Amino acid sequence: MCIRDRFKDNIYTKTLEGKKTELITHEDFMKGLKELEVKELSKDEEKYLKKMLTVNDDEKEFKISDLVQIFEEYAMSGEEDYERDASLENLDKISMVLLLALFEYMGSENVTLNDIFGKAIYKQPVQIDDDELEIEIINSSDFFEIINTIGIETEESQHDNLKSFLCIDPAYLDKFSVERLNMILKEFDTNKGLSEQARKYYQELIEDDQLQEEGEVDNLGVDG
Repeated sequence: MCIRDRFKDNIYTKTLEGKKTELITHEDFMKGLKELEVKELSKDEEKYLKKMLTVNDDEKEFKISDLVQIFEEYAMSGEEDYERDASLENLDKISMVLLLALFEYMGSENVTLNDIFGKAIYKQPVQIDDDELEIEIINSSDFFEIINTIGIETEESQHDNLKSFLCIDPAYLDKFSVERLNMILKEFDTNKGLSEQARKYYQELIEDDQLQEEGEVDNLGVDG
């Protein structure tokens, strides 16, 4: 059952920026979430979710389209089957393949994100409502430099699409959320469709000669 089915009695539509948008209030969403057998959000996670996804501070509303995307990262499927345009619509082919390569490297070497990025990860306070929370961050420059050293190479110094996806906020493209990175990497382990789609993109890039003839990616370390 998809998110829209689970919360159908609480979803309503408003016009935002000239577009009809499906919404749900914070109260209805959090109440409904507690009734489902999914990962329980900590108080910090709940506040962070509200900070990042709220579309109307006065009305305290979430966009359903945003929740569809974020639900997969909390181990709850947003749609019946994996569809890129429903859950990871902002990732391009290069980003998907880079993340798959990192996931496969972690599995083959039996290492964690902390093992790979080590001292490059640091904590930064973020003000949410009346509380100050600390989130783990890695600078984008450090991220791309380190994956290059483990054999995941790109001709670009940094891939802009992946920066937009992993950043803590669009105003801070150079700061990646380690939690967000970790959650999407876990999806490759639990979502077979996601891995298959990324592997398909890898093959398409090879066929397009983007990997072999001065393309954006030289060597991704993905098993063919």
